[in-house]
Amino acid sequence: MSNDASVRNENREKGFCPSCGRYIGAADICPYCGARVHKRIDMKYIKALALIVAIVGTILFVVGTSYISPPSIKISQINQQMNYARVKLSGTVISSSTFNEDSESLSFTISDGTKNELFDIDSIRVTVYSPTSKELVQMGKLPVSGDSVEIVGQIKIRETPYIIVSYSDDVIIHRDTPQEVNFDQIINSWQDYLGSAVIIDGWISEYVDYGDYAICSLRDYNYPDNDLSLYIPQPAKTLTGALANFFVGDLVRVIGNLWEYNNQPEIVPWNASSILIIEKLQLWTLSEVMSNQELYTSQRRIVKLNLTLVEPPYYSSSGAGVSLNVSDSSVGLTKYLKVWIWARVWDDIPDDIKENITLGRTLLVVGELQEYAGTLELIIDAANWILGVY
Repeated sequence: MSNDASVRNENREKGFCPSCGRYIGAADICPYCGARVHKRIDMKYIKALALIVAIVGTILFVVGTSYISPPSIKISQINQQMNYARVKLSGTVISSSTFNEDSESLSFTISDGTKNELFDIDSIRVTVYSPTSKELVQMGKLPVSGDSVEIVGQIKIRETPYIIVSYSDDVIIHRDTPQEVNFDQIINSWQDYLGSAVIIDGWISEYVDYGDYAICSLRDYNYPDNDLSLYIPQPAKTLTGALANFFVGDLVRVIGNLWEYNNQPEIVPWNASSILIIEKLQLWTLSEVMSNQELYTSQRRIVKLNLTLVEPPYYSSSGAGVSLNVSDSSVGLTKYLKVWIWARVWDDIPDDIKENITLGRTLLVVGELQEYAGTLELIIDAANWILGVY
């Protein structure tokens, strides 16, 4: 820029006409010589304007892309070119949510009924990392087997594809109002209810605690040979509040999905509040059991008894198990009941408890009534069915 131009710009910034030199203030046209005065824009204003445009543009881009609906695809359509693509998948959960404490990640598996020949898969794993995984846990928004879901996420392809979900709103679970069903309906037509939300009542006939999940069985004494599997996944077991303190012999009501495992029906509760205790197993007397022997053995009824050992434990010569002859005051200790403990169960009983199972001691036990060779027996099917020795 020439020295003359610099002087004119400097004069104009001070309020003087760059043509005639008279003071004109902020006027755009000089009132003395009529010259049109051009204002110079300060560079700092240009920089500020550019920054504002960049910020607004970025915000509009993020907002715009967030609200653009991703394409809906099938598992069969996934290919290598979709790596990092944001897509929408709808399907059924075939493996319940699990939360990894170390990585703070949540994962489950879904299927949409199609097969991907390229990767040889008919299901896909969905993974959610922290903090979104923690948000889903806090919201109780945890899919379990049998749930119908919609998932929006980013496809990642390694050896096989999987999906990463970044926002809690991108996991949508569809659950219908559960319908009440009974064991007769499940026994005869459970396939008709596959994937449906149901309510069913039954007595707990098995309970095996694996920490993050539990395997149980439900029984209806009208159909004693058709126990129904009850799978309690991690969401219901540990992630959605305190599970009801139920045990073998309790009558419970379960709300959840009717699902399939090993070609057999299975109930999967949604969360901790989906299992309600209707009636706790009460203490029975041996007199009551013996007076209803035929009915109770046909039902394979679960009972709880306080029993006194009237003979030392007998160890089967075949190694199959241990039998105990017991009685209680309701029959005046004149009649005996045989308690049978399978060898595998006996091995699981802590040594300090086994050492106390001796003549004259009293056992508080839960067991299943059966009849063997015309003799009434109480079967102990797990070590924790022995509730105490006194």
